[in-house]
Amino acid sequence: MPDWKANAGFLWHWKRHYNIRSKTFNGERADAPDVSEYVEKVVKPVIAEFGADNVYNTDETGIWFKMLPHRTNCLAEEDVPGNKVLTDRLTLLLITNMSGTDKVKPIVIW
Repeated sequence: MPDWKANAGFLWHWKRHYNIRSKTFNGERADAPDVSEYVEKVVKPVIAEFGADNVYNTDETGIWFKMLPHRTNCLAEEDVPGNKVLTDRLTLLLITNMSGTDKVKPIVIW
């Protein structure tokens, strides 16, 4: 097989066969410390003192609703014009207690 040359189709099939995908890194999972000891010594006694109805958690989620994609597929000879990055973001704040009996109406931040 000295004349054999790999091509794009070969690589695509090889990646598909071995279930290889292109992924983006996100989050900081590897940097998260082990907090199990802290939870046992500090958090659980506080929850026991106040009860699940009085312990609340909040988190936010958001979307850049006018942002255009950063990449596109096109022919090699085509020129792709740049565009201004729009930073219109909609943020949703969610709050509930530990038992789930009090779910605060979501707060929208524009």
